[in-house]
Amino acid sequence: IPSNDLIPIVNELIKNGKIDRPYLGVGLADLDQVAQMYWQNLPSTTKGVILTNIEANSVAASSGLQVKDIIVSMNGTEITSSSDLRKYLYTKVSKGDEIKFGVYRDGKQITVNVKLAD
Repeated sequence: IPSNDLIPIVNELIKNGKIDRPYLGVGLADLDQVAQMYWQNLPSTTKGVILTNIEANSVAASSGLQVKDIIVSMNGTEITSSSDLRKYLYTKVSKGDEIKFGVYRDGKQITVNVKLAD
């Protein structure tokens, strides 16, 4: 873990006794690591993060995100990997914020609004 990522976590643990982060309720895989044969109709040139599962009763489920959706942006910021998504989620937004996800679904780009929970 890079020290730039670790220091804020340690400071939050010292201050609050726990880590308070927004929650989506999704399983992720980097698009460039997913074999085309397992996921049909993936855009061949798009970088992003594919949703491999969505927890029932999560904010992702209630917002309309679906398994096989490919997240390519959050509030206009390009997302190319699961690391990008987590970094944005943990450093740029807070629980209760609404995020506009740029998503590829069935070969078409759409926007899905998600209000974050804790």
